[in-house]
Amino acid sequence: MLSLPVSREEVGLIRLADGSELKLRILVVDVREAGFSPFGGVNFDVKVVGGVSTLSVPEEFRKAVDGKPLMPPELPPDGWEIVNIVEQRPAVVEEVVVTSQCRSRVQKALQRPSG
Repeated sequence: MLSLPVSREEVGLIRLADGSELKLRILVVDVREAGFSPFGGVNFDVKVVGGVSTLSVPEEFRKAVDGKPLMPPELPPDGWEIVNIVEQRPAVVEEVVVTSQCRSRVQKALQRPSG
């Protein structure tokens, strides 16, 4: 199966209530034919890899950890807080795939789980 270059990629964004912003990216690693659909067309097995990176962090949080080790020897018992997501835009990737039967567009999206 021939996978052509990425035809569309949109970087995702998560904005947190504390002002931090995270960037989401998704990449299609492999696409294979997985049989034929009873509704017509080809079914695909799509393998993807997703990544999350820090886009921005408020200065007050940067100052709070300045000079501290990246990973302390022991995790602090009360070091975690739940921070609400106030805005989200999913990461999307789309590729054109040529199979034995047709030329198809495969699309995957990465976003936070609902609920």
